[in-house]
Amino acid sequence: MHTEQRSTLNYKRIMVAGIFLVAIIFTGWYVMDLFFNKNITTTYQAYFLLNGQVYFGKDIERKNGYTILKNVYYLELVNNEQFQNQAGVDKQTQLSLKKLGTELHGPTDTLYVNDDHILFYEDLRPDSNVLKSIESKSLFKI
Repeated sequence: MHTEQRSTLNYKRIMVAGIFLVAIIFTGWYVMDLFFNKNITTTYQAYFLLNGQVYFGKDIERKNGYTILKNVYYLELVNNEQFQNQAGVDKQTQLSLKKLGTELHGPTDTLYVNDDHILFYEDLRPDSNVLKSIESKSLFKI
């Protein structure tokens, strides 16, 4: 073999090895990010549970089979005569957005949701009525 052919062959081997090394580094980085990323999202998400409850919060961590949510809100059914008097309509059921932590037993606003109980979850759009209500701190009734 000529020196020029050997040089070209060595150059190709080095290029293939370099591309392979870069691919391994990016794959490793991606896998590490999946397993060790503590800040999952910075946007609010809606979590729909198997029991029909819906929670809105920021998914901050997944650990030991649980999804940990912060700044949690949920929908509450309100059947109240106050609505009848205010709206001049018959007594009806209303939905109210409520902040976790305002309940009688005084929980924090961190919720640990068993992953087996999550039916699905969705990101909330910036123009979502729920998100607008959370940001304005004016919890709504619908």
